[in-house]
Amino acid sequence: MFSIALKAFVVEYSVNENATLIRTLENVIRNNLHNVRNAQSKDYLPVGLFSSREEADRFREQLILITSTEAQSEFRGINWRSIADCLDEAFDQALTRPDSDASES
Repeated sequence: MFSIALKAFVVEYSVNENATLIRTLENVIRNNLHNVRNAQSKDYLPVGLFSSREEADRFREQLILITSTEAQSEFRGINWRSIADCLDEAFDQALTRPDSDASES
């Protein structure tokens, strides 16, 4: 069961870079261990966990759509509460999508 969980796809968001990544949970953990070993601080934060790459891609596309307008207008003064609201909205939409298996992840 644990090895199956490591194959799940994680959507991560970077506050510093205003960017997203999609990696398997195994790669996220391996990368974090590498960063600790090399005393590197990264700010990519998990914002979604999905059982398929397709679900993760859809969530990421939706997240980029929702945050792009907000980020462009707010990034200079950065209203992080508003960005967090956008992340919440994208996550909620992914959970309620009829064809989504995200709620099972």
